[in-house]
Amino acid sequence: NVFFIFCFNDTATTEIYTLSLHDTLPISYFKPSSLDIMAGGGNYILVQDTTESLPYARQQLSTNTTTIENQELSIITAIDWFSKFMRNQLRPFIGRFNITGNYLAQLKTVANAIIDKTVKDLGVLRAVNIIKILQSTTQPDEVGMDLDITVLYPANRIKVRLYI
Repeated sequence: NVFFIFCFNDTATTEIYTLSLHDTLPISYFKPSSLDIMAGGGNYILVQDTTESLPYARQQLSTNTTTIENQELSIITAIDWFSKFMRNQLRPFIGRFNITGNYLAQLKTVANAIIDKTVKDLGVLRAVNIIKILQSTTQPDEVGMDLDITVLYPANRIKVRLYI
């Protein structure tokens, strides 16, 4: 097994450090807990099981370890993608209509269609529910949409227990 470590720092300029192929170590050199610590520091670890196989990403973590939703990079990526997808799909409804009851109802219908596509067709999130869509009382030209999101969790570990 061969692994590569990509280190991203938090400054504005992204710097990527990689080990060259002759510097790589067998994955068995590290304990799983050591790899967890490296990944928990924001390091992106690629593993290659054999010289012929394609490398794959070992658990990707961010540096925010407060909850699994904040630390797991695949979850963060899915939420970021969904927010951009939602924004782009709703863009035609900005600046062209007055905010009325009918407009809010139409916006809810469109949002539900976007959510259905995201959850059922694309499988990016487990569930998304609209909590409310309201015109802002402090900024009357703004509509607020509150969504409750249920994320999909990656299978980072499988523990097997044997009983005799």
